[in-house]
Amino acid sequence: MFYVGSLSVGGILQGLALNDPEVPFAGALNRALVCFRVGTLGDLLMAAGNVCLASNLGWLLVRCCRACCVPAIMAAVKPQMAEAAR
Repeated sequence: MFYVGSLSVGGILQGLALNDPEVPFAGALNRALVCFRVGTLGDLLMAAGNVCLASNLGWLLVRCCRACCVPAIMAAVKPQMAEAAR
């Protein structure tokens, strides 16, 4: 919402300012600058959400491997440990 909404509003404001002959070119660019900054905030929030998603998926993978693989490894290693103790 931050990204699409702010860039749409910024584009409209910049277009209206460019169509007005009394507004200098730099002034037209400055009108949309705040909207571009809000769009950047939307990008940063999206990146933070992706980092959270990746960390949650990584933690899920770790928990799944612990539940599945550790008992299988321990069952495979126990006979070898018993023979080494003799």
